[in-house]
Amino acid sequence: SFDSEMQNEPINPQECLFNIEEFHYWNEQYQSEDELLNVLGDRKLFFGACDPSLGKQSGKGDFSAIITAVVDSESGTIYILDADIERRLPDKTIEDILAHARRRNYTFFGFETNQFQQFMASELIKRGCAARINLPLIEINHQSDKRARIETIQPLVKNGTIRFPKRLRTLLDQMKYFPKGRHDDGLDALEMVVGIILNPPAAEVEYFIDDSGRIDISQEF
Repeated sequence: SFDSEMQNEPINPQECLFNIEEFHYWNEQYQSEDELLNVLGDRKLFFGACDPSLGKQSGKGDFSAIITAVVDSESGTIYILDADIERRLPDKTIEDILAHARRRNYTFFGFETNQFQQFMASELIKRGCAARINLPLIEINHQSDKRARIETIQPLVKNGTIRFPKRLRTLLDQMKYFPKGRHDDGLDALEMVVGIILNPPAAEVEYFIDDSGRIDISQEF
């Protein structure tokens, strides 16, 4: 009723995938991100993913989303740290991904490469190599239905395997209204990062620039 009258979003919660009353918030246990990371110690692994939204309703001002998670390598608990969701040009998306990579030591970082987004991935690799930024990029080309993919994370949200800080209002609101909401870019990126965590690639991928300026790719199995 409030959404209908005050937010102009007449959405029935029973038609939505996630129940916000079932969300688990890690900041109810830890006072800050620093405290969480200190408790995890050597057990922490960082993962990230980006839904760049290039070519998807660009005239309507779709958001791009960059999600960062840290995983407890012993318990498997996934703590969402950042949900950087905003309208931005492709060039700004690349800059922001690299800024996050400077701060985090990602084990893997997923990037959606459907349609024209492959060009962005190539540019991201080039700029990361030029700046000597560690970014083990995993290119993801979605073939399955979006809702079916996102449905796979709903049980993990409910049982507390995936936990959030309450400050990530844009992501939490997108989850609250999915699939009836106006935007779901944050959920796209969330599903990607969880997918990489649960099914990591078999190879460690590294991109680097040799003395001639050529980009090489090494894989350690």
